[in-house]
Amino acid sequence: MSFNKLFMGQFVHVSPELNEENDKLFSEYCEQNQVKPLNNSNEIYHKPKKDVQKIIPSLNLVNTDSNYFNDYEVRAEFSQADQQHLIKYLKNGKYKIIASIDLHNNTQSHAMRLLEIFLENNATPSGYCLKIIHGKGMGSLNGVAILKNMVRRYLEHDKNVLAYTSGSTHQGGDGVTLVKLR
Repeated sequence: MSFNKLFMGQFVHVSPELNEENDKLFSEYCEQNQVKPLNNSNEIYHKPKKDVQKIIPSLNLVNTDSNYFNDYEVRAEFSQADQQHLIKYLKNGKYKIIASIDLHNNTQSHAMRLLEIFLENNATPSGYCLKIIHGKGMGSLNGVAILKNMVRRYLEHDKNVLAYTSGSTHQGGDGVTLVKLR
């Protein structure tokens, strides 16, 4: 049995079958060098649950580098009709960031897949939100914020998103999007 695991923005093929001798040597090495395991509860496993095309029907995964996401600037803030107060809470830091993802240096298609997996695998309990780092577009051709527009357009069409807004200046400003999910 094997699976793909997201590691440092890339999918890595992981096989849980371990050689007992190598496992023992590794454990001894860690013990001798006082290596402690990382305690990261925000690991993302690749377990796709839904089809992106069902969320955004006009999205064509064969060519996600199209102009669909960068035709025009999308809203910096969005909320469901009865959730306007969430934008204020997100912006003022009332919600603690429970997990974040950095989409810099990814193509649109890869960033889209990473975003979908990130959202599927991270709930936002009361008092918490997610942080998506996409940049301001300053390194893009013509200064167009391709990833920012893609992320926000996607979030507007995701029924699980209650609200999103750009971060405050100390959170990353317009280069990040804070998200509150159902």
